[in-house]
Amino acid sequence: MSASSVVAGQLPRACDRCHAIKERCDWSRNDGTQCDRCLRLGHCCRTARQERRPGRRPGVKNHKRAADKTRQHRCTAGLSVVSGSISTFGEAVSITDRQLLERFFTQNHLLDTFSVGSSFSHEVRQQVIPRLFLSRETLLDGFLVCAISWVDDTDAYTGGSCLSTCFRYASTALATLASLEVTDLPTMTDCLILGAMLSTFAMRLRPNDVLAICSRTLGLIEPMYVTGGSSDNNDQANPMHSMPGVFLSCMVMWELRACLFSCGVPMLRFRPPVEAYADRHVGLCATLLPLLHDVCELSNKMSCQTATEAEADVLRQELDGLECSVSCWQPTTPDQFSTSFCGTDIAHMLCQAQVMRSAMLLVIHRIRHPFGSSDGGVSRVLATGILTQLEMTFVATQQHVRCTDLPLLVACLELKGTERARWLRDIAAYAGFSSEFGDHVRAALVSYWAVLDCSSTISWGDMVKAGAPFLRNPS
Repeated sequence: MSASSVVAGQLPRACDRCHAIKERCDWSRNDGTQCDRCLRLGHCCRTARQERRPGRRPGVKNHKRAADKTRQHRCTAGLSVVSGSISTFGEAVSITDRQLLERFFTQNHLLDTFSVGSSFSHEVRQQVIPRLFLSRETLLDGFLVCAISWVDDTDAYTGGSCLSTCFRYASTALATLASLEVTDLPTMTDCLILGAMLSTFAMRLRPNDVLAICSRTLGLIEPMYVTGGSSDNNDQANPMHSMPGVFLSCMVMWELRACLFSCGVPMLRFRPPVEAYADRHVGLCATLLPLLHDVCELSNKMSCQTATEAEADVLRQELDGLECSVSCWQPTTPDQFSTSFCGTDIAHMLCQAQVMRSAMLLVIHRIRHPFGSSDGGVSRVLATGILTQLEMTFVATQQHVRCTDLPLLVACLELKGTERARWLRDIAAYAGFSSEFGDHVRAALVSYWAVLDCSSTISWGDMVKAGAPFLRNPS
């Protein structure tokens, strides 16, 4: 239609030409048959494009805005449920402990500490609270020791009494874990939750006990997990609907960290679900965990001095194949990934995936080439890439990427001279979790640097064995 067909008394729409180039379309200076711009430039002024409904068109931004509102509503509703649920414990739990549990579950920053993104808090709360009510006798002490060790601003727990109470609950929870018999999915779930609470406590007050707790927990569930008793097919396809899926990958990853820095063999090999998903602790890296397990096993085998030349050649071939698998690995994202998580969480999960892959390639390189040889080139590029990615993501989001302490430590091993002092100053903040854990990472790194500086060449296995124990007690 032409501009002249506009109904009298209505303002005409912008002509097609002005609309296409997003220029102001002014009809005020003529008889309404042409806009001023087309008249001045001698163009044919037409308004033939299809009309659209007024108002903002639906799009990605609107979907994200709706998703954000949905997440906020779910979180608010969840917090009110927490308060009402915990109050039903009655006299079975003291008022002080009920208040402690309520604060632990309702303060998101405490739940976020071990999650790569804050978007996971609601799902964690939604799944662990009902389990606490179903297995209170088994899990209560574990939740309390976790809450006391991390909620350090509670008036009822201050000074020396806080620490003694915390360790009393820890002792009882450890005894409960040791006596557990895992026979079905509910007992496996209880075992994983209790182990996760105790390892969380250890990350705050006793980092050297993390491996022992994780190995004990994973050893208890391993028989059922290997035989497929962990979940049915539906839960395997959608692990966020499965209680073990909330904590299993976290426990496995802590064990892998410790085993990598001790040339140990992990207790359990993680089986990623078929369906792509985002995990609260390892983000998009669930499918990397079996490969990291293989790295630990090969590191253990190659650190042994009894292998024949033929056996060593086979191990090198296996290492080449593993390196190829890690190089080809790409993270897969679940459906509606961009609208299910906020921008910061998405940036952090993508960063975590990139630096985890690079760290595994760097470790493989060091298993093949001792420190002191091949110190430039590949090792330098991979280490610089990891640290740069962590820095850039922090600058972009103003938040450190959580759950990236392993890539951080691996990359910092390659630093020399003044670079060491700079990263040693900031490593606690980048490592995350707690100040105690930051000190633990710093102490391990300083000990590894000391070993490297005293050796012209040294293998990965000899270096980690000679340094301070990471997440494990001295053997």
